[in-house]
Amino acid sequence: MTDFLNDLIDLLGAGGEEAIFPCIADLAAGGVQPSRFPPPDCPPLRYEVTQYLASWCRETGLPQDVCRSWLTDYAVAILRPISRSTPAAIRHSTKSIVQYVYRSELPFACGREGNRFRARCDAACPAFSRPAPEAMAPGVMTRPLACQPAAPLQPVKRIYREQFENALQLICRELAKGTPAARILTLLHEEGLKTRTGREWRLGTLRLEILKLGPAARCGLAPAGQTDLPDSKPALP
Repeated sequence: MTDFLNDLIDLLGAGGEEAIFPCIADLAAGGVQPSRFPPPDCPPLRYEVTQYLASWCRETGLPQDVCRSWLTDYAVAILRPISRSTPAAIRHSTKSIVQYVYRSELPFACGREGNRFRARCDAACPAFSRPAPEAMAPGVMTRPLACQPAAPLQPVKRIYREQFENALQLICRELAKGTPAARILTLLHEEGLKTRTGREWRLGTLRLEILKLGPAARCGLAPAGQTDLPDSKPALP
């Protein structure tokens, strides 16, 4: 049991250890385990782990400032190996994610044995008996799209290729959840990911890449009645 898991138990107070689900304990103790994602499987990105833990903290009743303090130290110490960001950037990003989760009251969806992080799961866990995420949020896709982008990558400098592929993975996963383009743009900036030419992402560029990914990737981008994408192909900014 690591210091971060022990600290989390202490923060929860009496009965805190019983309140921690197996998946949370697994992530708090050791973060994402790369061995659980053999190629070509796609490991999660740092922001996904952060958002998952923050939504659980909110559900358990931990105050936002307490969650932010614990999760910021955790992200820098445990999640840095799966991130390209500096410790300072990770701290800033974590604070932003915690604020977003608490303000939007983002619900915690454990994912059960099929959780995105392949974290430990137990059928005896209280969360296991909850309705499946699809039942809690009709019409919102929760299964991540395939790691490989739907459209073939154009030739780019090798130094940018991996970052651009990571950016596409993030975009696809967030589209599948129904995340608005503006929020996806913020996540791209927080993760320090660049475009295919190594530039900072802009909303017009993001929308263009979404159109290139095709209708399947855009499914769930905006709730019914909202317009988040232009009807026609936008020009690069």
